[in-house]
Amino acid sequence: MGKPYAALRLSAALLAAIAAPARPASSSPGQHEWVRAAEAASQQSEAQHRPCGGPLDAEAVLRCALSRSPELRLARQELAVLAGKRISAGIWLPGYPVVTASVADRRLFPGALQEPQAPVTNWNVTLAQEIEIAGQRGARLTEVEAERAAQLRRVGVAEQEVAAGALSAYYEVLAADEEVRLTSDIARIAEALATVSTARAKEPLLAPVDADVARSEAVRIALGRFEAERRHAAAQAVLASLLGLSGPLAVAGSLDQALPAPLPAELSIEQAVSSALVLRGEVAAAEQERKVRSARVNLLRRLRVPNPTLSLFAQNDGFNERVLGGGLSVPLFLPAPLGPSQAGEIGSALAQVEQADTT
Repeated sequence: MGKPYAALRLSAALLAAIAAPARPASSSPGQHEWVRAAEAASQQSEAQHRPCGGPLDAEAVLRCALSRSPELRLARQELAVLAGKRISAGIWLPGYPVVTASVADRRLFPGALQEPQAPVTNWNVTLAQEIEIAGQRGARLTEVEAERAAQLRRVGVAEQEVAAGALSAYYEVLAADEEVRLTSDIARIAEALATVSTARAKEPLLAPVDADVARSEAVRIALGRFEAERRHAAAQAVLASLLGLSGPLAVAGSLDQALPAPLPAELSIEQAVSSALVLRGEVAAAEQERKVRSARVNLLRRLRVPNPTLSLFAQNDGFNERVLGGGLSVPLFLPAPLGPSQAGEIGSALAQVEQADTT
């Protein structure tokens, strides 16, 4: 009793959706699209509460497993986390505007040599804002877009693994059902033969040793039936755990299904390999992970550029003199280990890129 190939046909639509290429990072979706994607992921995670009753065929097993898998639910909820990161990455200003105000009372000390003058109140108000000039915002958005594409591939991988595990457990239950029915029939026949052999041995029609052989064979077949029932119970437990259900499951379907059509003769080895790699979601997920780490390196290199600060000020100085002006301050870049040059972070990120290439 070989492994059935019907699972390939039943899950073809699922694998086609999983194998669809993720959106490239260059086409950045808007904030509302991210929010909608996060809400859709949350709604999909709530599908675990839907009932999975009735006799379970292959399609019902797929639907129930995909809606109740905690691993898949966690992978989808990560999209909502990335939606929040995208909002943070899209901020235009790196910090809040800073307003500084000061007030001073100006008057002569008693006994000073200058002529007496009326006291003067000096005040100063300054508005300063740090700005980014090296494209840090775009680099942050690129990194988050790459993380989102990678997470979409991880969701696809999780869906493939859940679907494969559920279908495998489903067909194991079907095979165990067939095995239990077959061993029960054989055990019933063996028991009848053992009974007949025992009755014939009491007559001078059969040697006693032959009756003992028939009885021992009946016992051996009965032990095989008990083992088949144990495997059936174990397969039921595995399927129930994958579907988030309890108790014995009623499954429908048969192992006697037609095999899918063979590959067309004109399909070359290169085309077959390309098609297989498209269906292997973990390959695409590893490639997206490499893009995420490369985007992280680009962001760290841009973050090492010092951000200038623009300032505007107004003050009352001297003896009621009004002064308006502006300023520009630029931090001085110092290489490591003198200053925060991001050298360690960049080196670590480059090593992670090499790790992703190896993967």
